[in-house]
Amino acid sequence: AYTDDQDGQALTEQLNSALIARHNMHKQCVLVIDDAHLLPMQVLHWLCQLGRVNDDQSKLLQIVLVGNSQLLQSLRHVQMHELLQRAATWHRIDALDTAQIESYFQFRMTWAGLT
Repeated sequence: AYTDDQDGQALTEQLNSALIARHNMHKQCVLVIDDAHLLPMQVLHWLCQLGRVNDDQSKLLQIVLVGNSQLLQSLRHVQMHELLQRAATWHRIDALDTAQIESYFQFRMTWAGLT
């Protein structure tokens, strides 16, 4: 779990160093979090801090949060206002119909090696 102690700070510093190294190799880093609506506010706050990592010209880390409508509710919380403002783009996907659910389920089962 995320902590705001020296271990958490050391981990953040290691991540920053790794991001800078990747940036110096002309590589872009993207963090994709699925089911982000399940993240506690403390973790969303930490992600906001990660989103601040940059050099003089560019962001070192792009963060993609994927989740249901609860995610937007969490991001609208006063403490998350900065993270909400940093969003470069928003996409809303409507509920899937029966055929789409079946197709998606089959895809996930195949991807997991269960079919």
